[in-house]
Amino acid sequence: MTNYCTVDDVLDLTGTQLEEATIESLIIKADKKVRAILKRAGLDSNIVTVSDEINMASAHFASSLVLRRSMVDGLLPASQSTDGLSASVNVPDSIAFHESEGQQCMQDYFLSIGKATGDFKMFNIVGELGVRNGQFTEMTRNQEEEV
Repeated sequence: MTNYCTVDDVLDLTGTQLEEATIESLIIKADKKVRAILKRAGLDSNIVTVSDEINMASAHFASSLVLRRSMVDGLLPASQSTDGLSASVNVPDSIAFHESEGQQCMQDYFLSIGKATGDFKMFNIVGELGVRNGQFTEMTRNQEEEV
């Protein structure tokens, strides 16, 4: 089965020094997550053409796994000092960022194929008939009555 992203995609996002075989293993795990999201949305995960959104979702999910692995292994410390210069990285925030970006890429994919499914947030709408969830940011009275 073809991976949705490459080792180079993950290296571009993380700059990790993990071995290529380790990165490939984490890409396989990230792709399982992409396939699970596609399956939940009722789509065949054997996508013939990998779109940019699917590629980037996989790369971001793999990057979060790479960062988590590097943090656990001690390869990515929270702060570092060299020659009087110090730098700090909030690794959990970086992991959360890549997870969020991966989810956004999946939502972008669903929108690009016209599939109104996935982990979408619904809007709360306050109209004449009260608060309701719906797909419009503003609703006419007729739209409110239809919902």
